[in-house]
Amino acid sequence: MQRRKIEVFPIIIVIGLLAGGAVAAFQFYSTEGFIEVEKVEVFGTSVLLSNGCTGLLAATTPERAESIQNALDGTSEERPNAHDTFVDTARHFNITLEAVQLTHVEGDNFISEMILHQGNNVLRLDTRPSDAIAIALRLDAKVYINKTLFAEQGQYIC
Repeated sequence: MQRRKIEVFPIIIVIGLLAGGAVAAFQFYSTEGFIEVEKVEVFGTSVLLSNGCTGLLAATTPERAESIQNALDGTSEERPNAHDTFVDTARHFNITLEAVQLTHVEGDNFISEMILHQGNNVLRLDTRPSDAIAIALRLDAKVYINKTLFAEQGQYIC
């Protein structure tokens, strides 16, 4: 018998918000030092985040690339994935994804945060950029990239 891995990602976020593990709502996020991603595209297992003629290309897993493409297309799989489950959970508990911010690189990994808001609570959650982008696209949230990171890692794409 094959065992299926249970995705706990959405459960942890909801517990964190409902248990008061967040900070007061007056500590909103800042876009100072960030640029807004204007377009997200998927090429195989790579994701291109662009603003104007500059793009940041990052590799991801086939499953995450497919989930991002599904969000771009407005489609879903026969069974919900962890991103779909998180979106349903967030909507049910009136949790808003305010923004995703790609902040820096550690080794070969891009680091990002999801900024979640519910009532008087705000939670900054360390998240894989590909997961955060897949969720942001489903919830129509904005994605931002640190300006310095974008200047260092971005490429001319026009």
